[in-house]
Amino acid sequence: MANITKRTNKKGEVSYRIKVFAGYTATGKQITHSMTWKPDPSMTCGKP
Repeated sequence: MANITKRTNKKGEVSYRIKVFAGYTATGKQITHSMTWKPDPSMTCGKP
């Protein structure tokens, strides 16, 4: 399962944190992978 969180800094720049849950270890700890994606400033929202 993935979780995407929109983040905005004080300058108004937007980035997205993408966190993926990839199961459990043999000891029961949850395995997670995460990355931050920063869209190109020329990209638009796409809403009409």
